[in-house]
Amino acid sequence: MNAGEYSITNNKNTCYIPFKTFNDLIIVELTINNQRPLKFIFDSGCKNAIIIKPSLVDSFATKQNTRLYFSGMGSNDSVEVVKYNNCTIKLGTITGKNLSVYNLSEDYLNFESYLGVDVDGIFGAELFEKFYVHINYKTHFLELSKQKPKKLSTFQQLNVSVRGSKGYLKSFITSHEGHTFLIDLLLDTGANLPLIIKNEDPELLEVNHYIEAEVGEGLSGSIYAKVGRVQHLFISAFRFDSIVCAFHENAAYAKELDPNMINGNIGNELLNRFDIYFAYPDSCIYIRPLSTISKPFEFHLINIILNEDKTKEGYFVIKSVATNTAPYDAGLRDEDKIVAIDRYDSDDLKLEDAINLLNKRIGKKIKIKYIRDNKPYICTYIVQPII
Repeated sequence: MNAGEYSITNNKNTCYIPFKTFNDLIIVELTINNQRPLKFIFDSGCKNAIIIKPSLVDSFATKQNTRLYFSGMGSNDSVEVVKYNNCTIKLGTITGKNLSVYNLSEDYLNFESYLGVDVDGIFGAELFEKFYVHINYKTHFLELSKQKPKKLSTFQQLNVSVRGSKGYLKSFITSHEGHTFLIDLLLDTGANLPLIIKNEDPELLEVNHYIEAEVGEGLSGSIYAKVGRVQHLFISAFRFDSIVCAFHENAAYAKELDPNMINGNIGNELLNRFDIYFAYPDSCIYIRPLSTISKPFEFHLINIILNEDKTKEGYFVIKSVATNTAPYDAGLRDEDKIVAIDRYDSDDLKLEDAINLLNKRIGKKIKIKYIRDNKPYICTYIVQPII
C-alpha cells in the first residue's frame, strides 16, 4: 500500500459501517494505531483525522511529530496542533496506512455540550475522495465502495466540484423580496444546521428577523452566528422553504471563498432528507428524496449552552444563552449556575441528561433553579420557536 492510501482489507469491494446520530451529527468508531476504539464525527468537510483530546496522545503517538497551527470556524484565530506521521487508521474493514493524524494541544472543543455525548475527534473527507460513499440515514449505515454502485438508476445525478477532498454544489437561493442569489455550497456532514452562509449579512438576503446565538464548536473555538430563515433554497428541482440559516463571519475562510457568489455549507439537517451517494471520484452526487423531504425546518439547537464540567458543588454553569429567546427573557444569563432543572437536581444529572431536559418540545414548560452572585433564583418559561 502506498503512503496515505486506504483499502478494504477483507478482499471485498464494499464496506458497511454502522453509525449513530446525535444532534444530527454522524458518529462512527475508529481506531488509530490499533488502540481502543474512539468516537469520531464523520465529517465530509474535514480532510484529516483530528483528535480533540490532548490526553489521548500518549495512547497512540509515534515519535515523528511536528507542531503547527490550524485555523477554522470559531472565535479564536488559530489553534496549535501536533502532527503525527505514519499512523494507521481502521474504520470497519477499511484500513489507511502511513497517514497523518493531528491532535489539539489544548482542550479547545466542547462538543459534549451540543451533542449530549462525548466525542474524541473529527474525520472523513479523504474517504469521500477515494470511495463511493452512501450515507443511509434511515438504516444508520455507511456504505463505502471501491467501484461505482450499480443501483443508481432511480437516483438523480448532480455535478459537484471537488476541491481538496471536499465537494461543492452550485445552487441558488431566493430572498423574501424575490431576488435570486447564486451560492456555492460545501456538502458538510460535520454540520448539523441545514444551511450556513459565510461572511454575508442577513440583510443581503432580506432576512430581517434573526437571533444571535452560539451554534456550535469549530477548530478555533465556539461558533457564534446570526440565525434566521432564508425564503427558498433550491437543490436541483427540489425547493426548500423557510430554511433555517446561520450567517457566520470568519476571516479565516476569506481565501477559500469565491468573491463572485455567496458561499456556504449544507449540513445534515438538509442532507438527511435524501438517500444520497457521494461519488466524488466521478465529481458528482446521486440523490433520491425520502419521505421527510418536505418536513418543516426547526431550529433544533438548544437555547442554553452549558459548560462541559460541573462546579465542585455539582452545578451546571451556563456558557451562553441565545438572545431574544424564552430562557433569556426569563432572566437566565451567561455564568449562572443551574441547581435544578424541573424536578431533577443538577448533582444527579449527567450533561447528556441536562441537555435532553433543556431541549424539550415546543410548548413544554421548563422550571430552572439557579444561583447568581451567591443568591438563589427560580425562573419558568415555555419552550417557543426561536425564529
